[in-house]
Amino acid sequence: MRLIDTGDLEHWGNSLAAQSRLPYFVGKLIRAAVEPESLRMPSGDAVWVPGADGEVLNTKDSGFVPRGPSIWEVGTDKQIKKKADGDYKKRSKVDRKEATFVFVTPRVWTKKKEWVAKRNAEGAWKDVRVIDGVDLKDWLERSPAVSLQLAAEMGLVPEEGLETPEQAWQKWSYLSSPPASEEIAVVGREEQEKELLRRLADPPNAMTIQGDSSREAWGFALAVLRRISSAEERFNIEARTIVTDSAEVAERLQNRRNLIIVLKQATAQVSGFLTPRGCHVVVPVGTASYPEQSVIQLARSTHRPFVECLVMMGLSEEEADRASRACGRSVTIMQRQRAAANFEKPRWAEGSSPTTLLPALLVYCLNNIFAVVGSS
Repeated sequence: MRLIDTGDLEHWGNSLAAQSRLPYFVGKLIRAAVEPESLRMPSGDAVWVPGADGEVLNTKDSGFVPRGPSIWEVGTDKQIKKKADGDYKKRSKVDRKEATFVFVTPRVWTKKKEWVAKRNAEGAWKDVRVIDGVDLKDWLERSPAVSLQLAAEMGLVPEEGLETPEQAWQKWSYLSSPPASEEIAVVGREEQEKELLRRLADPPNAMTIQGDSSREAWGFALAVLRRISSAEERFNIEARTIVTDSAEVAERLQNRRNLIIVLKQATAQVSGFLTPRGCHVVVPVGTASYPEQSVIQLARSTHRPFVECLVMMGLSEEEADRASRACGRSVTIMQRQRAAANFEKPRWAEGSSPTTLLPALLVYCLNNIFAVVGSS
């Protein structure tokens, strides 16, 4: 997936934001490519902290990340050689024969091979490498989740039908007013949350999540990924996750590896061709679907925990109590009843006969009975 070209990287490199954000994205690219034993890559205000821009320990072979210890320097300067020379000199003051020196620039450096050959001939390091704008473009193309996030930050229009987890979550959360929280998406579903994370740790597979609607199911999946307690593990997962509008859009990723693909909807049978190619695929469905296997069924919360989540979202205790009873603790119904904008009607609402509402009315009544019993 090529969203960013060398010209885009060159233009972005001229911005003040790139100085502090490039190390952040280099770190994400490293995590998307390998699972480093350790990684230190300060970004934001921390780029001004003395010392190397990055330190990585990687035990696996990778085209972009050297095996073993490596010292990274990241610069956006237009005078590339001057910046590389200065960083190389500073980091070569101690014995580095067991480590690799890596210099990263978003600009195209036509003389990089000559510079690398000269530095390697000095023998001060195990290896010397340069990742310039051409290499970054290729690396981003192989890391679509990171590419999407950087493209969004650059103000570029991402490929239609693909979103970063953050973009998808913002859209999902702001369907309601106040915005839905991660807690409301997973409340009462702690076991399903653990099950999803367990399956993502397994070899690549396709898994179905069934909620009151497919929209609720993919919102749950995104919330679970955002709630991972370990910052490092959450970072690793985020660098691999991409959200697609449908299975048809996901098929464009057939040449990618090691992705977590979250579908927004599955309009037909989802092909299993992505999992043998090394990708996890999360398929969301609603109650109208009848999946046969590998299903994570989302239960509804009891009344009190649901109320507490609504209070955390900003509702008063009285409002939250009424809202919980009105929606029957269904996140799908809650988002529809408290829609921030026009909301798509469910299919049953289009029917002309009142008898079509009887099953839904019965479920609503039973849910409220159970809510009263559960809260007493």
